[in-house]
Amino acid sequence: MTIVSTVIIQASRFRLNVIRIPFAKRLLIPCRKCANTLPAPRKGAVKSIVFSLSRAAFAAFAWLSPRYIQIMSYVLHYAPDNASLVVRLVLEELRLPYRTELVDRSIGAQHSKAYKNVNPVGRIPALETPDGPIFETAAICLWLADRHRDAAQLSPGANDPKRGPFLSWLFFLSNTVHAEMRSLFYPSLLVGPDPTTQFAVSSRIQNSLSVHLDLLDARDGNTLGNFSICDLYLAVLLRWPALYPVAADRQWFDLSRWPNLQALAQKVEARDSARAAAKAEGLGPTPFSNPQPATPPEGSAL
Repeated sequence: MTIVSTVIIQASRFRLNVIRIPFAKRLLIPCRKCANTLPAPRKGAVKSIVFSLSRAAFAAFAWLSPRYIQIMSYVLHYAPDNASLVVRLVLEELRLPYRTELVDRSIGAQHSKAYKNVNPVGRIPALETPDGPIFETAAICLWLADRHRDAAQLSPGANDPKRGPFLSWLFFLSNTVHAEMRSLFYPSLLVGPDPTTQFAVSSRIQNSLSVHLDLLDARDGNTLGNFSICDLYLAVLLRWPALYPVAADRQWFDLSRWPNLQALAQKVEARDSARAAAKAEGLGPTPFSNPQPATPPEGSAL
């Protein structure tokens, strides 16, 4: 995790409960003028202090940019082993504090009026931010990567020559690969209930996805050469065809057919962010290179 200090202070004139401050080294910057105006607490007023703060350090805390406090309000609306997994990986990779709200797919909570206030499309995920809710997986990940470039460089800067190719591959993953996988997993949404028609359409989608994976594998499993949100997104997309649709024939997908993509999956799942996400959603030790059905502590993947 990023250097995080947890501060619990209770005093007669102020009260702060469990405030997490990224980049605690900023607290070393003194502000003598402000510190001198801070009233000394009466005897017994401070009931508990879990991180010692001098007056100058407390004044420096007040000086911190508000956005370091605002990010505490990130809320990820998720379901286990859904597209929200990509967003969780990005949040973990950036080491950002966040909390989760389960969208219970077993009761169709994604279609509820309450959830559609956050994501009007009624799909998972959505992220509540200080600037308002964001939906669509690629949009959320790109917003986070651009907003928190000080934590990790998961996207090229706006003026970086790699920005254009990066966006091309990101939206290829989102608008082409991910979209086709969704049609493969839910063919009835595309062609209706007829099994024969569903089988024909699914076969065509499998062939199309194979071509896409060939293309990605030919690029050594890395879209840009630098680790980015594209790699996190792609790792998740390599998980799902091995598991879904549950009742369908999935022999078309064998990750060993694409050795560079297999290496990418192994590289991503070895990262701390992937380990944290896998633990939170019950994905097992090899969630991308050798995936097993999710056994989440809450909610349902389907």
